[in-house]
Amino acid sequence: MNLRLAILLGALLGACGVGLGAYHAHGLEKRLLDSGIESATVEKRVEQGEVGVRYQLVHALGLMIIGILASLQKGKCLAAAGWCFVIGVLFFSGGLYMLSMGGPEPLRHPAIVPLGGGTLIIGWCLLLIHAAGIKSSTVQA
Repeated sequence: MNLRLAILLGALLGACGVGLGAYHAHGLEKRLLDSGIESATVEKRVEQGEVGVRYQLVHALGLMIIGILASLQKGKCLAAAGWCFVIGVLFFSGGLYMLSMGGPEPLRHPAIVPLGGGTLIIGWCLLLIHAAGIKSSTVQA
């Protein structure tokens, strides 16, 4: 993953995250209540959406950082970490959005969210592996 692609994808995830966060804060609860869903379920769904937004925004920034690192150093683990962040957000946050907004049945499968979470964890571990392999002499203060 190169600088341009990482920043483009990070910015896209960030913009979508802010938009979805605004919807979750200002429209989702009313839509769910108007559809007749009981308030305890509505509260749980809104909370799920907020978690999705938070993880999406954090990983959008992480993806941009990976892009900056990729412009300074090359590494397969670094590139793979970036793709894990993208795929992880799609599954983890996307799965939570489907659960919170009542998306189509196949997309509301409960295994999608932990699969995405696991992918995000792998991304962070790959970033750790990349950092562990950096020789201190190549890093300038």
